[in-house]
Amino acid sequence: MFNKYCPICFVNDFVEEKWKKVEKSFYSLYGLGCKPKMTSPDLVGFLYKQFCQSIFRYHLDTVWIGADKLSEFETRQNLLLKRALGIKKFARFRPMLEAIKVETIEQIYCKHKIFFLKQLRQSPLCNSLLVFLKGNYEHFDQKNSSYCRQINNLEKKIYIDSK
Repeated sequence: MFNKYCPICFVNDFVEEKWKKVEKSFYSLYGLGCKPKMTSPDLVGFLYKQFCQSIFRYHLDTVWIGADKLSEFETRQNLLLKRALGIKKFARFRPMLEAIKVETIEQIYCKHKIFFLKQLRQSPLCNSLLVFLKGNYEHFDQKNSSYCRQINNLEKKIYIDSK
């Protein structure tokens, strides 16, 4: 399917490696008492956001992650937190995420894209380059993971206009 030197494979491997570090760091929190049914859900959520999600957030500005991979990471995040809270594997979890104030992976991903876009807009040079690329995007190869493609996907998903 892909050879090991293709850019998409490299990014997928990079993101997967980051997520494995999130999982490892979460299990290292067991020493702080983050074990099933031992800690309050609020504390588990706080520790997860501070020590684990920050590892995953670091690179999200410029990396394109497909919808399938985002969904997979969402499931893996939910399983981690369910395990720490002592909740059954197949229980619905969205209300619990809201209660412990942990964002979904898709929310984090979209938020970082918006923050990065705002940073690009502040620099006149970067802004003019972005306007040029978005204006001529139809002429470029659509089967890539360019930043313009990421912004177009974000615009469709949350109904914003980045122009």
